[in-house]
Amino acid sequence: MGFSFAWKQRKRFTAFIDLLIIGVLGSAIYLIAVFTTAHELIDNWTGNRRFLGLELDELVVVFAFLGIAFSIFSIRRWNELHHETIKREESEKKLLEQENKFRDLVEKSLAGVYLVQNEIFRYVNPELANLFGYTANELIDRKGPADVVLPEDWPLVKENLQKRMSGEAGSIHYSFRGVKKNGEIIYVSVYGSRTLYHGRPAVIGTLLDITERKLKAEALRQNEERIIRQSCELEAMNVELMTLHKVTSAISHKLDRQSLFKNILNAITELDIIKVKRQAGIFIVEGDRLNLVAHLGHPKAFLDMHENMTVNDCLCGLAARTGEIVVCKDFHADRHHTIQYPGMESHGHIILPLKTADKVVGVLYLYLPPHAEVGESILTTLGTIGNQIGIAINNSMLYEETRELSLHDPLTGLANRRMMGIVFERSIARARRFGSSFSIIMLDLDNFKKYNDTHGHPEGDRLLVEVARMLSEEVRDLDLVARYGGEEFLILLPETDLKIACKVAERIRKSVETKTAITLSLGVTSCYPGIQSMKDFIKEADDALYQAKQKGKNRVEVAEPGLVGG
Repeated sequence: MGFSFAWKQRKRFTAFIDLLIIGVLGSAIYLIAVFTTAHELIDNWTGNRRFLGLELDELVVVFAFLGIAFSIFSIRRWNELHHETIKREESEKKLLEQENKFRDLVEKSLAGVYLVQNEIFRYVNPELANLFGYTANELIDRKGPADVVLPEDWPLVKENLQKRMSGEAGSIHYSFRGVKKNGEIIYVSVYGSRTLYHGRPAVIGTLLDITERKLKAEALRQNEERIIRQSCELEAMNVELMTLHKVTSAISHKLDRQSLFKNILNAITELDIIKVKRQAGIFIVEGDRLNLVAHLGHPKAFLDMHENMTVNDCLCGLAARTGEIVVCKDFHADRHHTIQYPGMESHGHIILPLKTADKVVGVLYLYLPPHAEVGESILTTLGTIGNQIGIAINNSMLYEETRELSLHDPLTGLANRRMMGIVFERSIARARRFGSSFSIIMLDLDNFKKYNDTHGHPEGDRLLVEVARMLSEEVRDLDLVARYGGEEFLILLPETDLKIACKVAERIRKSVETKTAITLSLGVTSCYPGIQSMKDFIKEADDALYQAKQKGKNRVEVAEPGLVGG
């Protein structure tokens, strides 16, 4: 705008100078014509002739003035035109140089350059043509952006072209997916703005192939997602390991079943990964029966209704049968929850099968708040916990079985000498501390070798089992019958004096004589305050037994009182 104003001022100044020159020139000619002999010469030449009512001498002066003025203005105009021509030629030369430089720059550019008008390429540089696998001639005035844009992205590209063509947006930068001549898909970043081409709106801009950058960014994004996913998995694994450690620590040091069950229920109901009620229990699978061996927070009505559970009953039976975790959001709406009692509060369940080597050894049930959600990761962790508990319970059962075998005679099921020794020491200690009585009976089957030789060893074993059963039936629950060795048995009678012990021995002798094909010889002795040695105590009973054998067998002999305890 400042340039236009300066140009107008210059034109006005030039016009003013021209008028000034004409005025000065006219005045000079007039003065010459009037005050010099030139006027007389003109007057003599023209005489009194007139033209169009004017004297001819005046017309000569006027024409002379006009001729001189025209000559001056013509020369001035020619100079201006010559000057303008030179300037235009210089401008065109510079413009051509700039155009050549621009075209050279565009042709050698590493970015694709395009000019679009009416959705047709009016110009593309070699880089853009090569970008899409074409030559420039194949694109210019032949194809348009729609031919090199993925159809799914064309609406976006078309909208942006229209915005620039209409002047709604002066310059736009965005990206889209392009399609090369061979069908390969590439990612393209485009910069474009509005321009005029042959006096009509067009769009000019540049394209960059960002496929490699896009793929790297996508790979980076996938790596970040993988790292985040692995981080979450590690965190979940850490929670699972901590949970397993907590449960394992609670159960790993307990082999006796009652302590084990108590620790399991306490540990599982205190886990942080899931909020459960302080109500839970453990069933052990015994054939087709479920035996409730431990529980938390149940009323008597619950225990009574679950007393004769089988694997076909309720949700716990379902878990025992299928070996799968059972989740129940509300027992009212679950048809498998068949055992209910009046006053039962609304609740949900998680029921874990307790496995070892794919065998279900038990079921652990937990109470949930109604409609509580349980995530897949929690179920996975609980499944692992169930397997750990199953192994622990199986080990406990094996321990109990091994312990039972280590303390009992495998043939008769009676206590063996090891268990007898434990109870013996405890009974002697109690008798010594409280001054109570304690008696023992040692007995032996008469002529058992002959019976074995006559009837065979299997029949002899059967006879030993039968006698063991009869001995157990003839004594109290607090008494202990032990197989001492071979056909010898020892009976411990706590809180029993010598007189009562003799009556027990006689009752046993008569029962065996009456009900079996064999007789017994028995020796009885009693412990009084002051007795110290189990070995001496047993020797007294053994000596009494020896006396019974010597005196004809099938009898009861009592150790000399003076020999016992000193």
